[in-house]
Amino acid sequence: MSVAYMLAFAAAAAADAASHQNDKLAVEVMHNYGACVAKLDKSRARQLLAMDYRSDEYTTALIKLADRNKRCVPPGGQLRFQPILFAGAVAEELLKSGGRDQDLVQRLSVDPVKIAAPVRSDLDDMALCTITRKPAESAQLLATRPVSKEESAVIRSLAPTLTDCLRHDLKATFNVPALRSIIVLNAWRLANAISKAEQ
Repeated sequence: MSVAYMLAFAAAAAADAASHQNDKLAVEVMHNYGACVAKLDKSRARQLLAMDYRSDEYTTALIKLADRNKRCVPPGGQLRFQPILFAGAVAEELLKSGGRDQDLVQRLSVDPVKIAAPVRSDLDDMALCTITRKPAESAQLLATRPVSKEESAVIRSLAPTLTDCLRHDLKATFNVPALRSIIVLNAWRLANAISKAEQ
């Protein structure tokens, strides 16, 4: 089975899952929660995203950040905590608060070889490759609501590039919310690396 086919299949599967209100609501609640945390605790949020997510220190910091901002959970709401979605939502809010969409597209249109953005996995490499090849579409992802038709359309438009950017000896399947988070997290890391290089 080709990577392109699996990406398409994963997108379709996620769309089917999103038709179930509980699954859709869980993703939306986590997205809103992460955005709220980033707004209220921006400094700690930036510190978290700058850490190596593979480390125990990152896991501890993530739990502390989430626990410190429980007021972001809607009254009476239930939170199905998913670290990758939480981190992605935090990164997305930080990117949105950093300037206009046109500025973000311009900042993502960079030769990654010239910028020392951290790449810690093959999925990071795939996402960073896709972002720098398709900066406008990657930035457009931030303008869509999670688990929406618009989000699915952007992901489908990125699927061929994602496939081309994934190491050819690897196969991967994704659900759309996690894929969105991976793209957004690497967009933040790239933008952050550019900001540091400009200082």
